[in-house]
Amino acid sequence: TGGYNLNYVDVNAAVVSPPDPPTGLSATAVSSSEIDLNWTDTATNATAYTVERSLDQTSWAIVTSTLPANATSYNDTALNSSTTYYYEVLATNSGGSSDPSNIAHDQTQAATDTIGLPGRIEAENYRLGGEGVGYHDTTPGNTGNADRHDDVDIQTCTDAATVTGMPCYNVGWIAAGEWLAYDVNVAAAGNYNFTTRVASTTGTSSFHIEVDGTNVTGAISVPNTGGNQTWVSIGTSSIPLTAGAHTLTIVFDTGGYNVDYVDVAPVESTQAVTLPGHIEVENYIAGGEGVGYHDTTPSNLGGAYQNDGVDIQTCADPSTPSGQTCYNVGWTVAGEWLAYNVNFADAGNYTFAIRLSTTNNGEKLHLELDGTDISGSIAVPNTGSWQAWTTVTTGPIALPAGPYTLTIVEDTGGYNLNYVDIAAAP
Repeated sequence: TGGYNLNYVDVNAAVVSPPDPPTGLSATAVSSSEIDLNWTDTATNATAYTVERSLDQTSWAIVTSTLPANATSYNDTALNSSTTYYYEVLATNSGGSSDPSNIAHDQTQAATDTIGLPGRIEAENYRLGGEGVGYHDTTPGNTGNADRHDDVDIQTCTDAATVTGMPCYNVGWIAAGEWLAYDVNVAAAGNYNFTTRVASTTGTSSFHIEVDGTNVTGAISVPNTGGNQTWVSIGTSSIPLTAGAHTLTIVFDTGGYNVDYVDVAPVESTQAVTLPGHIEVENYIAGGEGVGYHDTTPSNLGGAYQNDGVDIQTCADPSTPSGQTCYNVGWTVAGEWLAYNVNFADAGNYTFAIRLSTTNNGEKLHLELDGTDISGSIAVPNTGSWQAWTTVTTGPIALPAGPYTLTIVEDTGGYNLNYVDIAAAP
């Protein structure tokens, strides 16, 4: 219509309010170099999102400021291993930035490399990649809250076999069907002994080991060790492996035990003793319980020389050569045994001179070759003291030439054993 005057028109920009901040920010380490972020987008007018990162929650650096509107996740990569990172997220638009979200943090996983074999596989050093790649675990989160930040349950441990100066971690809270995978590289084709360090308060558990998806060990029984931090070594012998890269997987057939590590050693690392010769009783076959020995107690009561179930102590035998340490096997119990790889150079008659001591009467043992009793019962005399040593010698025993397993079988207990000298006899 008409009937009025016009002077000018002011055109002012609309005032844009900063967006609402994101909520529910979470940070999850998925590898040694990546942490994944997720949050809830509550803004209706955001045009971008900014992610900030800090090592100390004081000094913040912008990781990215170009995430699009409605973004709810970001994967932060190229991070350092075993490092804790803190994050906050801001929504932005032309009116400015929102307040920061809540702060979330996580620690990147420890870097793991291919494990060279022969060598030790620490249970907690499974392959990176998460669920279905490095492990399968039936429960979310690390119940033990140690070493790594995923779903494998890891705790600190107290195993006397831990290398001095190194932390002790074990995988625990194990359930049937769970598994752990390792990238390994076998230096040379051959047969290998697997020795697994375990602790358990039940005697009904088992696991097996696979190489490239093939079960190579069969079921390995886990004994009742008397405590969840009472450790023993259990062995499986002569597993053939080809040289090169492989995936080794520990598969838990049942649960209810802890695992510290697996030692993989070539069978030839336990050298056969050429006979005639000298056998120190503490140098039994490698491979653990059921392979190199059978012992009724889970740990080394003497605390010397070996870190398994055989009870070894230092001794004071005047026949020990100058400059050598004297060790004896003690705390012997009926039914226990010790096995040795031997090679008889020639067929013929041999005597076995056994160095022993006891304060008891009526004790006895016998010797077996490849499971056959070759000596009959050998009486162990009372020597008057646990460190008063005497030698008991068998009569001549006719034996064939070649490699065998010699076993000292303890028919009764209650004596110490130092060594056995095997000599050719007329």
